[in-house]
Amino acid sequence: FPMSSLNLWNNYAVYIEVFVPEGEVDEIKVDTTNGAINIDDLTISSIILDTTNGAISLSDVSATSINVDTTNGAIGGDVSAVNGVFSTTNGAIELTIDAQSGSYNLDTTNGSIDLNLPTDSNIGYKINLDTTIGSIDVDLPNITYTTDRTREKTGETVGYDSKTIQIEIDADTTIGGIELN
Repeated sequence: FPMSSLNLWNNYAVYIEVFVPEGEVDEIKVDTTNGAINIDDLTISSIILDTTNGAISLSDVSATSINVDTTNGAIGGDVSAVNGVFSTTNGAIELTIDAQSGSYNLDTTNGSIDLNLPTDSNIGYKINLDTTIGSIDVDLPNITYTTDRTREKTGETVGYDSKTIQIEIDADTTIGGIELN
């Protein structure tokens, strides 16, 4: 990169595109600063994504373990995981979750959490949702609540233990709402 006394570093950008051969890699780890991360069409055992000042987008991503963390960026996409952790500060989380048993932990400080979830009769949900400033809207069938307040909801699908697909959702935001479906 040419350097000058005018300090023109902000005129440059780096875009890296990586293709992963199917079945050749068990884990992917991406860590960046001041840049977005986009992952498309990937099935893998473990994926770890971390960025500062950038959004993270996942499209058709399936893994045993997904760990996504960003500061000053949103998290979005469609995923399927046995264990999924999605965390951001100053950004929303908007995900579509596939019909597969799994546990999802979602956390943001300044942003909403919006999940699009499957609702087949063989799917059970166990939910623990909390917001400090915002509201919670749950549109899932047959949920019974142990806690049902405007800013806190805990409950599960009737007959959860007998469902063939069991999905646990633990979602927390400080400033923002939470919406399931």
